[in-house]
Amino acid sequence: MPALGGADVALRRAGGGCLTVAEAVLLGAVQGLTEFLPVSSSAHLIFVQHHLRGFDPSKAPLFDVTLHVGTLLSLLVYYRREIVEMAAGLVAPSRGARAAPDALDRRYVLLIALAMIATALIAFPLRDFAESEFKDPRMIRIVGLELVVTGVLLLTAERLARRRAGRSRIEPADAAVVGLAQGLGAAFGGISRSGATIAAALYRGLDPKAAVRFSFLLSIPAILGAVVVEGKSHLGGVAPADVLPFVAGTVTAFVVGMAAIKMVVEFVQRGRLVYFAVYCWVLGTAVVLFA
Repeated sequence: MPALGGADVALRRAGGGCLTVAEAVLLGAVQGLTEFLPVSSSAHLIFVQHHLRGFDPSKAPLFDVTLHVGTLLSLLVYYRREIVEMAAGLVAPSRGARAAPDALDRRYVLLIALAMIATALIAFPLRDFAESEFKDPRMIRIVGLELVVTGVLLLTAERLARRRAGRSRIEPADAAVVGLAQGLGAAFGGISRSGATIAAALYRGLDPKAAVRFSFLLSIPAILGAVVVEGKSHLGGVAPADVLPFVAGTVTAFVVGMAAIKMVVEFVQRGRLVYFAVYCWVLGTAVVLFA
């Protein structure tokens, strides 16, 4: 394999539409940052890919999968203690009513499973539409409108959260609503998955700490499922020239994702979602007017 600088040139010449390593790192940074910030990673990837002349739209779903591997790893590392606690809860006897309201035990795992069922009910029927937003440049204004909707969800959820004392115990109805919100985030490129799930949890009356933790832990099986399903569908599209940029993008998504998780946890707990709402409105409006 040629040196890094030579690889960029080789990738440009290999089959047309191949990413350079620099472009892959840029997209990895965008994915790692926006996957967890409530501003829609899919929307940002669509916008950036739309302006990369060398990017082949047919490879967008597969490259998106590889970037999600990076953000999945960042979640597994950041929440490693919680994951171990939930795994222990599956094999240990249930503590029932004696458990703390926010305990990560067997009940918490079942709530995540319930939420994933709700996610599947929305995401799978709309799977083809989700891919069309990546492949069809004419859809970019629709994505901009969806981003504006994300901003509305964030602001209204934060205002509701400020008016009432939140609870830490998650009920089955809460899990179902958050799961449905995650399905919408998966189906529509401009609807932020993290924004929709955190907003839904706040709408249901959960406190910010419980809302953001459930949102991020719920995203682990969601991302893992998407990686498996989409990976099987598009794995045959990997060319030798794609390997280096795909790896570079994945590593970048992991590193940036770790920092982004810490940032959003702090912002949600401090009630600063309004900043993300304003960002979504400005970017979404700009895309609708000027794309």
